[in-house]
Amino acid sequence: MSKNKVVTLENGDSALVIRRNVDGMGSYDVELTYNFDENIMPHDEILFFTLLLRGMVYYATHDTDILISSGTKSITNDYDKKITIH
Repeated sequence: MSKNKVVTLENGDSALVIRRNVDGMGSYDVELTYNFDENIMPHDEILFFTLLLRGMVYYATHDTDILISSGTKSITNDYDKKITIH
């Protein structure tokens, strides 16, 4: 049974969705979505978050090994098992 979860993006929020493909090849899609209001957020702030998000997508699709390594370090150093918020 398919299960969907709705995520609400407030102004200034963004989301990076990694979607598992069921093609049997172990591949995945990366979706980037954001809610940046140019009337509220300064242009340089929008640019910063856009570049940050695109950098995450780039590494998720081109240098997965470095992300897996960073994720592994994050888990082994995270003694409280909480979500990491920077």
